[in-house]
Amino acid sequence: MRRKSAFVISTAALALAVLAPASQATTDPSGSSAFGLAAADALGIAPMPAVQADGARPARKSVTEHPANKLVNAKALEVDAQGDRAGSRAVGVDALASKLTADAVQVRCVGGSGTARMASAVVDGKPIESAPAPNTTIPVEMKGVGTASVTLNKQQRNADGGMTVTGVAIAVPMGDGTYESIDLASATCAGAGRTAQVPSDQTEQVPVAVDDRGPLQEAAPLQEAAPPMPSNSKLPVAG
Repeated sequence: MRRKSAFVISTAALALAVLAPASQATTDPSGSSAFGLAAADALGIAPMPAVQADGARPARKSVTEHPANKLVNAKALEVDAQGDRAGSRAVGVDALASKLTADAVQVRCVGGSGTARMASAVVDGKPIESAPAPNTTIPVEMKGVGTASVTLNKQQRNADGGMTVTGVAIAVPMGDGTYESIDLASATCAGAGRTAQVPSDQTEQVPVAVDDRGPLQEAAPLQEAAPPMPSNSKLPVAG
């Protein structure tokens, strides 16, 4: 197993979505898009922060707070989209009662190809390589809840030839046969010579070749987030 390595990303490659049949992200028909965190079911977290490409102008957003909950927390989320490229980064990740932790999770999507990088990531006590293979899925047992599913570097080929890459996609059983889907660090980009469209139920999840497109660059330091507010949610948690 390769040694884990910390990383930083350029301000031109930032953005964040958990395991679901199709991506929770929405995309701009004229370009690419990205978001940091989304959990559309019981948690009710709409994609945030979220950006869509606006012609040739870069779109960027970052936050150091998100709705408090008992399943996932990140100290900071950053996203970026421009033309046929988009990126997302989550910093200080702690999910599933600390069964999933990472100093940072970053994805990058350019011209229909996607990559994902993890810094000091650990899932269920096992260190994760800095560049996990596309669609690496790991089961995680949660006491009193059941088996959650964690997919790293989730890659989906969209109907228009574009790509959606999600750093961490989690599916948590809710006890009634349904799952809470959490997506963290997600980016969608158009294929070469095409424009991005909204993903549909026809979106296909397949392993694809990745294109790193050069070294990552130094990023500006992030502002430390305030501790999350206590939640009164009745969602299941690990014992």
